[in-house]
Amino acid sequence: MSRIKENSIFFFFYVFLKKILVLSNMYKIKKICAKLYQRGDTLLEIDNEFRKGIFFIRLSGEFTKNTYQKHKSVNNMIIDNGIKKVVFNLDNLSLIDKKGINCLLYSYELVKINKGECFICGINKNIRKKIEKSSLLNYLIEIDNELSTFSIV
Repeated sequence: MSRIKENSIFFFFYVFLKKILVLSNMYKIKKICAKLYQRGDTLLEIDNEFRKGIFFIRLSGEFTKNTYQKHKSVNNMIIDNGIKKVVFNLDNLSLIDKKGINCLLYSYELVKINKGECFICGINKNIRKKIEKSSLLNYLIEIDNELSTFSIV
């Protein structure tokens, strides 16, 4: 009898330790995910340039739900300065999701309020499918490169 009791106590203790180990690993995984989420801010880089009445926005990295907050500064510049001509260069953009596309559409709406035009260039193979599915090209004018904006405007 005592041997059965010892085995059942041992088994209970073993299961208990195993659950603690699993929970601690889940905690570690959550911490790692939180760090990666915070790092998301650095995955999108935005280079702005205003030249000859045209606002050039060069996006590089990943434009996703984790990084779209960085684009708010661009929208604030469009609102504050009443910018009428905007060119989005997506040549170095590696990933875009629905949130990123919605941010581009919002920028288009802001420029439209200012009675201006939005252009897009440098759409690479990685993101072309998503952009075509979203019908973003129905609103933004696709051009070959940034320099062709000067001949259109």
